[in-house]
Amino acid sequence: MLTLRCRVGERIMLADGVIIVAILGVDGPRVQIGIERPKEISVDREDVYLIKKRFAYRPPQKPEWKKMNERALPASSFECPKCHAVSHNPNDATNCYCGRCHQFVEDMRNEQVTDFKHITDLYLTRKDCFTLAMLTLADSGNRDCRLVHGIVTSSFTGEAIQHAWCEMPAIGTYEDGSGCPITMAIDLTQLDERARIVPADLLYEKTRARNLKRFTLAEAIAQALTAGRDGPWACSPFE
Repeated sequence: MLTLRCRVGERIMLADGVIIVAILGVDGPRVQIGIERPKEISVDREDVYLIKKRFAYRPPQKPEWKKMNERALPASSFECPKCHAVSHNPNDATNCYCGRCHQFVEDMRNEQVTDFKHITDLYLTRKDCFTLAMLTLADSGNRDCRLVHGIVTSSFTGEAIQHAWCEMPAIGTYEDGSGCPITMAIDLTQLDERARIVPADLLYEKTRARNLKRFTLAEAIAQALTAGRDGPWACSPFE
């Protein structure tokens, strides 16, 4: 590795001046640099480069559609997780069908998620909890954000399943204007848009989340590159 000593304001010429690196400032351990380069040459920090490499373009895959009537639920009524309309029709309850949305829940979960089109061209749906959580962590820009793997109880089947989401610190504000630190849970698999960012305690109470394992961005990238997938990993909790 070539090592150069530079002062603030000095510039480094690369590839016969095609790329110019300028030292703009130093603030403790942080160095601010400016880079002039042709638009076709991308420049990223190492962690961002690894994220882009991990989520490189792959041809969109057609989701697997399942018939909801293959799984019958014993409940006599059904509340749509998307619009919260309640149907007391036994057929709607059995098939998890919303007459207002004109959709089965399974079809809702197979809808494409486009929140991360600026990072990846992967075809993502609400079912892809591990990839959505990984992308949420990478795109948060918050060093205190954590990826969480755990066991939750499905609200539809009552089964224990492996799941992934993110935790991020925030400040909760009370009616009197005072505030206190709280932890927010970000779960983009939720069909109800209002339920995707909620206090973590509420999500954990609703889903009976347990056996939680938390990862920093660096730890998550290392696990994903080693396993070749976004989760679950060998260190992920099982039940």
